[in-house]
Amino acid sequence: MRALNFTMMCGNGGGSAQVGTYRCPPLLLNWGPSVETTNPDMIGRLHNVVRMLTGKNTSNPDFMSALIDEDYAVLDTNEVQNSIYTTVWQHATWNVDHNFIALEETESEDVLLLVVNDSSSPFEEEMENYIYFPNRYETVYSKHHIAGFECDSSSRSYPELNLYYLGMPAYSASLYLLEYTGI
Repeated sequence: MRALNFTMMCGNGGGSAQVGTYRCPPLLLNWGPSVETTNPDMIGRLHNVVRMLTGKNTSNPDFMSALIDEDYAVLDTNEVQNSIYTTVWQHATWNVDHNFIALEETESEDVLLLVVNDSSSPFEEEMENYIYFPNRYETVYSKHHIAGFECDSSSRSYPELNLYYLGMPAYSASLYLLEYTGI
């Protein structure tokens, strides 16, 4: 949300600025896949983020509405947690950079998962990068990557539902729909 706030403060430099000059902190010129020195189009990027979070003009779920929708419940730490796996799952309460919110639709049991890396470096610690659902199983959920960082789900397999975030870039986000199949 801080980045979105900075984005809204960006824009044309005004009449006294040269054509093509933008009022934009240097940090934001690197916000995206490449450095765009002539037109960072921060407002366009903001609209893309909002479109992604709301599912607007797509078939994707509306994460923003789910936050306040009575049909969704926020899962607590008994149901989902930052974890590590050694020989058993352990709740990684010390991991303050790997933040998430998991919302379950009460009727369908689908889970919307929004995960962020709040640190200034990528997740490189081999064992500390899981979002783990202790009482849910891989066999009854289908994972759908919606946007942002995509987990490597092929490297490890455990019976319990989990997502592995090794390599997630600094200050990035990941959106998933965990669709309950019941199979």
